[in-house]
Amino acid sequence: MPALKQASDANSDKPMGAQRAAIINMSSVLGSIAQNDQGGFYPYRCSKAALNAATKSMSLDLKKDQILVACMHPGWVKTDMGGKNAPLDVETSVEGIFNTILSLGEADTGKFLQYDGTELPW
Repeated sequence: MPALKQASDANSDKPMGAQRAAIINMSSVLGSIAQNDQGGFYPYRCSKAALNAATKSMSLDLKKDQILVACMHPGWVKTDMGGKNAPLDVETSVEGIFNTILSLGEADTGKFLQYDGTELPW
């Protein structure tokens, strides 16, 4: 936390966002309670829902320090975890994540976002 506050102070000429200071937690759409229409995956869903709750709380606590906090779903990606049936390749996901992070501003703090910037329901 001290390093983030120091970064925010050192970059006080920049708006809230990644160029100033930010925490981006990697979550999953499986952590969305609103979109849970299949059940199952209890440990994974619970861990991501908890991360989402922590992200929202941190966004409220750190707004006064101009530190942006958000969580992101990388998409269903072709990795060892995602499997071969996943529709996204790693490059598309990572490019989207970076582009989204670079576009975030004060209005985005506390949001749950997909790799392409689409806001996801809690």
